[in-house]
Amino acid sequence: MTLRLPLDSPARGGSTLAGAAGNAGRTELKRKGVTLMTSDASAFAALAPIVAEHINAVNAFDTDRIVNTFAPGAYVNDNRREIWGTDAIRAFVAKEFVGDHVTMDVREVTDHYGDIIVRAKYDGTYDKTNLPDELIMTSYFGIRDGKIISLAVIFNQPSPY
Repeated sequence: MTLRLPLDSPARGGSTLAGAAGNAGRTELKRKGVTLMTSDASAFAALAPIVAEHINAVNAFDTDRIVNTFAPGAYVNDNRREIWGTDAIRAFVAKEFVGDHVTMDVREVTDHYGDIIVRAKYDGTYDKTNLPDELIMTSYFGIRDGKIISLAVIFNQPSPY
């Protein structure tokens, strides 16, 4: 079963999910101790609590909270690089997410047979040479026993099909 919840761009006045990065005009929802800023309650319902916590931790620039969302043997694939285990994930997150003040403004959430796919606008202080003004990345979360076991972050291109 696939549940897909598109979220309009804030530039068009639509709803988005936003973390703790100070986005005004959003409603705060709580679920099992996880808080997300959203103006679309149905999108929140589709977001697994551990993914919501991950996004909130990214937007709060909190390395420990981000790493705590991963299982010990988890991996991240980012920009065609494989980062295995929480020690390597910690170093990666500290430098390339927290260090570059990366934020995620969620635009769409899809529950695809239990895997969570999140499309989000990424922003931060990283080098933006040759990147579009609005960088939309897709994060594919594999979840087992309430922890992230795999995360692939991909800059997808439109499909011709």
